[in-house]
Amino acid sequence: MSAETRLMNFHITDSGIFVFEFKALERNSATTFSKIVRDGNNQFPQQLRILYDYSQSDPPTPYFLHISAKLTAQTQFPEDTKSAYVIGSMEKEIWVHILQRYQPTDHPVRTFMKQEQATRWLLAD
Repeated sequence: MSAETRLMNFHITDSGIFVFEFKALERNSATTFSKIVRDGNNQFPQQLRILYDYSQSDPPTPYFLHISAKLTAQTQFPEDTKSAYVIGSMEKEIWVHILQRYQPTDHPVRTFMKQEQATRWLLAD
C-alpha cells in the first residue's frame, strides 16, 4: 500500500455514495484526491452524493487548501448533488469551515460527527 493510499482512501458504497476518507490533508492526499476527481469529472451520476470524512485527519495544509479550491472550481457537479463532511469532534469544526470557504459549492452541504449520520442525510430525499 502506498503512502498516498494510506493518507486518503476512496470508495463508492453500494448505495452510490462517493466516500473520501482523509488521514491527512497535505500534498500527497491532495494529489491523490485531485487525480480521482479529475479522472471521474464529467462522468458523475445524475444524482451525486459525496461524503468527505475528515475525522482522522489533522488541519489542512495551505497546499491542500489551494489544490482543493482549484479542483472545486474546475469540477462540473450535476445539478442534484449533496455533500456531507464528517468531522468526528467539535474541535475540527473550525478548520472544516475554513476548508469549506476554499471549496464553495452551490449544492447542499452539511457537517456531521459520524459517517452513519451523514449517510442517512445524503440518502434522504
